[in-house]
Amino acid sequence: LPLLATLWLGGDNLITARGVTLESEKLGALTHMAKKITAAVDELQKERGLSAGFINSRGQIFAAELTKQRTSTNPALKILPESWKQMHADVYDTEFATQITDAGNALAKLSEVRTKISGLKMPLQQMAKYYTATIGDLLLIVESMSRFSHNAAASKAIAAYTTLLRAKEHAGLELAMGAAGFSRTDYSAKLYKNFIGQIAAQESYLDVFRQGALPDQISFYDRTMTGSSIKDVKLMRKIVDESMNTGDTQGITGNKWFAAITAKMDLIKIVEDRIASDLAAQTDQLNAT
Repeated sequence: LPLLATLWLGGDNLITARGVTLESEKLGALTHMAKKITAAVDELQKERGLSAGFINSRGQIFAAELTKQRTSTNPALKILPESWKQMHADVYDTEFATQITDAGNALAKLSEVRTKISGLKMPLQQMAKYYTATIGDLLLIVESMSRFSHNAAASKAIAAYTTLLRAKEHAGLELAMGAAGFSRTDYSAKLYKNFIGQIAAQESYLDVFRQGALPDQISFYDRTMTGSSIKDVKLMRKIVDESMNTGDTQGITGNKWFAAITAKMDLIKIVEDRIASDLAAQTDQLNAT
């Protein structure tokens, strides 16, 4: 009987170990897929910002820039369906398969949305809602990594990474709200409230990121997030605050705002990619053991 029990428990342990290995392999594939998804998110964030300025200026600014940005967005989106197909979403879990389907369905509407924006037939709020929901669907796929991690260190790294992604998304929304505001030389109270809300959300996510990231990752963030774009965004934020009393945005154009905030977001993307590489290396090492 003890021998039978040992054999039974040994077999059970083997099954459990194999299950953990399969989950780890899924996590490894997802970490490598994350860079492709976040590259697409980065382009969509910029497209949303330009679309906001274009709509709010009634097509007076950002027309050429928006057309150019769409040509940059397209290649990043084009590779996603085939990449998802190669991952065989059905072998993950039902929730993951649903997330892939939701993201695909949202992206399938992009062409129609662009046509409405170009014809100034889509209000600012509706445009922002579409892009934000679509980006959210893509980020949920990346965040699903947490469900397939059975390693404490990897789980902590995933949390830090996905928190930074959310901070950058709120920077992207700040980009859109700022582009809309500066495109008209004044801010409505509603637009201003949304603008400062995005800043507050960024700071909250960055606080969480600092609590979970590795010390060298925090140092890399601090070293990277310096320079003229950081100073320019800080100054323009202050001008927006003061404009609610003065009504004066001091001649700042939508183009100037877009250049500064996208340069700042590019710096966040550098940090984001560094942490994604760290995470991919970490999961590769786990799968090799």
